[in-house]
Amino acid sequence: MKTLLKPLQVSFVVVMGVTMIIGSGGGGGGGSPPPNNSSVQPSPTGKLNDTGITSCGDYAYGNPNAVNSNDDLNCSLFMDMDNDPIPPINRIDAIGQDGHVGRDVAANDSSNGHAGFDFTKISSTGQALEANANQWSCVKDNVTGLIWEVKTDDNGLHDWDWTYTWYEPDATKNGGNSGKQNGGACGNTSPCDTNAYVQKVNTEGWCGAKDWRLPTREEMVNLMDVSKTPIPEYFPNTQTRFTTSSTYAFNPQEVWVTGGGTIFVFQSDKDIARYVRLVRDGK
Repeated sequence: MKTLLKPLQVSFVVVMGVTMIIGSGGGGGGGSPPPNNSSVQPSPTGKLNDTGITSCGDYAYGNPNAVNSNDDLNCSLFMDMDNDPIPPINRIDAIGQDGHVGRDVAANDSSNGHAGFDFTKISSTGQALEANANQWSCVKDNVTGLIWEVKTDDNGLHDWDWTYTWYEPDATKNGGNSGKQNGGACGNTSPCDTNAYVQKVNTEGWCGAKDWRLPTREEMVNLMDVSKTPIPEYFPNTQTRFTTSSTYAFNPQEVWVTGGGTIFVFQSDKDIARYVRLVRDGK
């Protein structure tokens, strides 16, 4: 049976003078579910998170001749304190900046994540927790419906310091190159490659589940809040440069890697050890 994704709402916005395409995710993400004793399950929506940017820049920003340029301005204003205009100027065809549109404006609720982000904390056994819980092991992104691993700082299996080389023996998934086995550093908690780590986490049944996997490049980028690095309220112990499951199409020896809190995506050799954050989609 084919899964049909809901159409995405896309806006063209201007960020620091650069036109970007931002998916607003089609409105609300369903909201955070109330804590209960049932296990939280992923529920993919096909929606996109917004960027987390809620401020705007003036026309002087990026101008080397400008004396006072600002990029942290209230987006409801048309002029800053230096009388520099803040796009959009009052025109019918003005589209606006990132901070004018999307979930970060329409669904800005800091009680469950910064700006338009909407998260639920999950216990190590899979139950939903209150937003102010002090200990949690996973997080559900209520906009995308995906469930994410939260890293620890205890020298255990999920420790944030551990690195893994990319390894996938399945020829239907590795793009023609399986990568390198056991080339990372993970404190003898498992063989230090991505395939072994996924298997170990699934055997453990982390957060009550055994269907963990590496995220795709798109999934990892969609988790990023461009305005802050990282998202400590829900993802403590966060490193940068997480590896993904996505092999680089033009060179199967490389894989796509994403940064921490900025949209920074690049290719890297599969035999270079990187950090890993696993995800679930329930499939």
